[in-house]
Amino acid sequence: MGLYIRKSFKAGPVRFNLSKSGVGTSFGTKGIRVGSSSHGRSYVHAGRGGVYYRKNIGTGIPSGCILVLLPIGLLLVNLFIQIAEWMSANPIAPISICVISLFFGIIWKISRKGQKEALGRYEEALNNAFLFNENIPDEATIKGLIKKQKKAQEYSSEENLKGVEEYVYSTLIHKAVEDQYVSEKECKTIKILESIVCLPDIYKTLVKKEVFQHLYLDVVADNKIDSDEIKKLESYLHGLNLCEFDVEDELKVIHELIKMQGLCLPLTPIKTSIQNIQKKEIVYYEGEAKVLSRRKINRASNGEYRFSVRREGRLVITNKRLLVINEGVTKLNLKDILDIDVDLDNSMIVFSRENSSLPVFIESYEPMYLGKMIDLLIQGINNKTCEK
Repeated sequence: MGLYIRKSFKAGPVRFNLSKSGVGTSFGTKGIRVGSSSHGRSYVHAGRGGVYYRKNIGTGIPSGCILVLLPIGLLLVNLFIQIAEWMSANPIAPISICVISLFFGIIWKISRKGQKEALGRYEEALNNAFLFNENIPDEATIKGLIKKQKKAQEYSSEENLKGVEEYVYSTLIHKAVEDQYVSEKECKTIKILESIVCLPDIYKTLVKKEVFQHLYLDVVADNKIDSDEIKKLESYLHGLNLCEFDVEDELKVIHELIKMQGLCLPLTPIKTSIQNIQKKEIVYYEGEAKVLSRRKINRASNGEYRFSVRREGRLVITNKRLLVINEGVTKLNLKDILDIDVDLDNSMIVFSRENSSLPVFIESYEPMYLGKMIDLLIQGINNKTCEK
């Protein structure tokens, strides 16, 4: 055991120790200190109540680093010691903390259980009223649903409640169109559910548009439409309470398809005031159209093009050619057309020509109808050629 005499003075939390061999420094609080002796050796000194401990750390770690890095650790140790002393002086405190923690834990557990039960009861009631029941929900059922919904809103998160209502609503819509026909009873049931759930109108419209578009694609796949398919489409439109604006593009194609089906040879001529018509030409159509130019977006692009308007004017279709007239004329002879491709997405007709690798692009309000008309006229030309 070594005997040493020391003199020290404090400057804040730092203590300077004076001895014959030089000046040492230490940092800490009551009960534990870390420092560096005058010889540069780092140490830890701890103890209280007559029992002390001192341990040299060694000279491998610079004393400056210890004084910079360990203050936070010392403060935490001192805080732990003070808490331990306080708890030993107040033995009832740990018990109180445990009881309070247990109490709040039980409250949280009960609230979580109540949240799940409230949401589960609401979901079950929705399923029973709209998915497992073939009848229209009565007033008592509707009132019960609203009460359960309010309870679920009180205990559950908005996201969880929205998820339940979205599932029930989407399932009901798809169930209503299983037979591709929406009955009056199904229409009323959907309206009742819409009056209860707190879903945004945009979501409800998207779900209904989706099922309408599925039927629409089935109908137009063969480029034909019959009276039964028209009834199904009307049933979807009115039974799902869809606005015509919401499916405007689809209805435009359907109306054009119906109009196109009425085309057959011989076509009915029309009168026109256009001056560019030759004497032996017979006019079958006149309307607005645009001639487009196509250009690649960039050299590296693969099949990606940008279209620009080359000429916009009056489209005239005769028994020999088609013309777009406006301060100049774009002409295309029917006998030079090899192929007709109708692009519904862009309301465009693409004509492949016999004597050119560059197609002709014409944008029109009714591309299917015009494509069919031109195809019939080309058939007529070919038939006459064969007869000769």
